[in-house]
Amino acid sequence: MEFLTRGRISELFGPSFAAQDDYPRQTRLPAPPLLLVDRVNRIDAMPGSMGVGTIQTETDVTAERWYVDVTGRMPSCLAIEAGQADMLLISWLGIDLHHQGMRRHRLLGCEVTFHTSPPQVGERLRYEIAIEEHFTLGEVMLFSFRYDCYVGDELRVSVRNGRAGYFTDHELADGNGLIWEPGPAPELRPRVDPPVRVGGRRSFDKAAVRAFAEGRPVECFGAGWERTRTHVRSPRMGPLRVWLPDSVPEFDPAGGAWGSGYLRAEQVITADLWFFEGHFPGDPCMPGTLMAEGCMQTMAFYLAALGYTVDRDGWRFEPVPGRDYRMRCRAQVTPTTRNLTYELFVREVHEGPRSMVVADVLCSADGLKAFHVEGLAVWLVPDWPLDQRQLLGQLPPRPMSRSSGPVAAGSDPRALVVDGRRLDAQAMLAYALGKPSAALGPEHARFDGPARLPRLPSPPYQFLTRVVEVSGPGGRFKPGISLTAEYDVVEDGWYFGVSTTPAMPLAVLTEVLLQPCGLLPQYVGSALTSDTELAFRNLDGRVAVLGVVGPDSGRVRTEATLKTIASTRDIILLEFDVRCVVGGRPVASLWTRFGYFSPETLATQAGLTPPRWPRSQLSRVPGIAGRPGAYRSDLLIFTDARLAQVDRVVELETAGGPAGLGRIVGEKDIDPSEWYFKAHFFQDPVQPGSLGLEAVAGLLRLFCVESGLTVRSADPVFDMLSADRKVTWTFRGQVLPETRLMRTEVHVTSVTVVPSAVLVVGEAWVWADDVCAYHIRDLGIRVRSHSRGE
Repeated sequence: MEFLTRGRISELFGPSFAAQDDYPRQTRLPAPPLLLVDRVNRIDAMPGSMGVGTIQTETDVTAERWYVDVTGRMPSCLAIEAGQADMLLISWLGIDLHHQGMRRHRLLGCEVTFHTSPPQVGERLRYEIAIEEHFTLGEVMLFSFRYDCYVGDELRVSVRNGRAGYFTDHELADGNGLIWEPGPAPELRPRVDPPVRVGGRRSFDKAAVRAFAEGRPVECFGAGWERTRTHVRSPRMGPLRVWLPDSVPEFDPAGGAWGSGYLRAEQVITADLWFFEGHFPGDPCMPGTLMAEGCMQTMAFYLAALGYTVDRDGWRFEPVPGRDYRMRCRAQVTPTTRNLTYELFVREVHEGPRSMVVADVLCSADGLKAFHVEGLAVWLVPDWPLDQRQLLGQLPPRPMSRSSGPVAAGSDPRALVVDGRRLDAQAMLAYALGKPSAALGPEHARFDGPARLPRLPSPPYQFLTRVVEVSGPGGRFKPGISLTAEYDVVEDGWYFGVSTTPAMPLAVLTEVLLQPCGLLPQYVGSALTSDTELAFRNLDGRVAVLGVVGPDSGRVRTEATLKTIASTRDIILLEFDVRCVVGGRPVASLWTRFGYFSPETLATQAGLTPPRWPRSQLSRVPGIAGRPGAYRSDLLIFTDARLAQVDRVVELETAGGPAGLGRIVGEKDIDPSEWYFKAHFFQDPVQPGSLGLEAVAGLLRLFCVESGLTVRSADPVFDMLSADRKVTWTFRGQVLPETRLMRTEVHVTSVTVVPSAVLVVGEAWVWADDVCAYHIRDLGIRVRSHSRGE
């Protein structure tokens, strides 16, 4: 194929084509990178006959191809471009022997229908291409063509009424471009939904447009788009190499000829742009298919500027299938062109469930109308980060624990198999980031679309490796059912940190206990009982820590039993009993309550009633605030910086608080881009309450250091207290991406000195801005000397 882009045609087509070998211009396939044909399977046409005929070609979409985007797909308009072998076929039919190198090939237009989503990695595209007719217009030679693109037997793209012609340099230079004007507004105003976010920007420079293209929408659109910092993958269109617009000088949701919306984007054209070298050798011009791709990119930008991507993490843009798009080309973009303008004249805007924009799009080259497509429609469709990573081969290797060893996906012999689905680590990952039906079964297929359901946390905050048993009464979603899960502890797990006596932190142990509770109701079909999207939140808990989980613990086994179900119109409350063992040795027990809530109910949470004692002023203690590193890993206060939920300590009183034993207050500035918002949960970002527990434990550890309670212990070690002290929590608020400040206030309620250690217990309140969100009681730690061991 590559030889055909630059080599002597007669060496492949035969000696009858030798006359054209030295022609200055010939009809050729594009050279790399725009050579998209991988092989020709068949040509059914008489060489040199200037008749009609057909050609069949194939293109393999593989992960390493330069055009594959971050979702593992080929841009839609490059799928059109891959049907480029009509040029090979017309060359085989002898067109260059007729014009003898004096004319250039140019596309004039076609009608395109996308029948489904764009091609994805792993697919082989088969093109059935036909040249149907030759004709002339004056001295211009033209031909018509059509083609169909298949994957297997599935029709993916159709092109009809294709037209291409051969023009002299003079004809191309003197072209008048397209004749098109927007025309009057329709008598019946079409559907134009309002923006869901109204930003203040009406123009966007190169840096802002590039930020959008790279998946950083808040840096493009500004205030109101902060939640997009939580995205695992913000919607964008195409790989960065294929992104075309440089700036958007004008954006007006109420503008344009019809008052339905208008956007103008501009692309600076320079001779060194990547597509000129290969399209075509010796005859550089911008492919019309790339102009079409630029039109779709500007439409994607328009939808994003209306705020429609803010709550659609992982989704992607694509042309709406099943519509006929008429594309016309009447002027060229060459290395001497200075500017290409894309203008969107919006016809319709649909907010959901799949947001869509329909527009006429006009491209002008240095003011000359060059390309037009009527009624182009682009929408947002659901997609899943796990599927995208699988397509691109980007799934990280599964960490190996001492007990599990290497296990290939889908072959874990310990995992329960239900209806042919193995509930292994891959299924748990699918429930966190993938298509819901892949994890929960085909009955959950309705959640494979826009509708959302509660998720498990994703790595690095997923602590559930497999389900090994489900038992209890028959039927679905009934009290008494139990689920037993296992988590394979990794010896160098990130949460063990650098401690010389590593133990699983309270936050992680709590998640090991809670995550099976999140999985159980979904496994038995709770999401199928409601027509409303519901969020899943932990409300209360009471945990007894009975032992230590260390790097060498191997496999942690957790059994969660659903005890009660109570429901009202828009709230479902569930209670669980949970026990956790390592090798038969109990390590924790838990009673906990969860709730399903509608988004509206969550939005009106009033929080907890604050304590009656007056909240202190936020006075700063220089001895603490001036040493921000002193309460982190160097004193073993936090095992890993990711667990630290305190940026600064603003108050510390060694004799303060209601009991007169001390109080400490820490603050954290909430950044929407925090790792835990991406991990907890996909499309429903909220801080895990377990990190609130860890904030309290960390402040208690710091209090011990700063108040001198570690003086008795050389090389102090901090442990969680044992079964005689149960940690209790109540959660009635949320730390969300929109939260500005998290404030944790801890009161020391008891200090007990024993011969080998000091036991410190505290009570805490956590505020999310002005809402008292968490209340935590009886959280205790033990301070001992490392040299004394247990």
